[in-house]
Amino acid sequence: MAELTQGRDLSNRRPSALFTERFNVDTSVARSIYRGQPVILDKSVDTVNIVGWVAAVTLVTAADVFIGIANENITVAAGDLEVTKEIDVITDGEVGFQSAAFTDADVGKTVVFTDSGTLAVGTGSATQCTAGKITRVANGYVYVQLTTRQFVF
Repeated sequence: MAELTQGRDLSNRRPSALFTERFNVDTSVARSIYRGQPVILDKSVDTVNIVGWVAAVTLVTAADVFIGIANENITVAAGDLEVTKEIDVITDGEVGFQSAAFTDADVGKTVVFTDSGTLAVGTGSATQCTAGKITRVANGYVYVQLTTRQFVF
């Protein structure tokens, strides 16, 4: 896959165990965040408002924080009033991403985003956003227990 250009389908095996929060989006530049995209607090850009993570964003040890997965789409213009640009983010729980790249043998492994639309088994790095651990692979989805509010690698 490649960077997301539209929202993606997500699944949840236990909807009551899914937690979401509203966050303001950084508007220092025009940007779109798509449903299913990882979002981070990119402290080199803004210490309060979130951004959608893409492979071009280099993650900084002990600074950038994985917040969760966008649960809706949003587009902002540069200079928009940030307090009016909120997005719903899945911050905790088990999220299912459509993927045929994983099997039950991957359960328990750490999963990373290599770009905003591609998941892979890995440990995270300055160019990969760690999302959590694989808990189940079923019906064309890989389920990931999010590891949020932690440094991204």
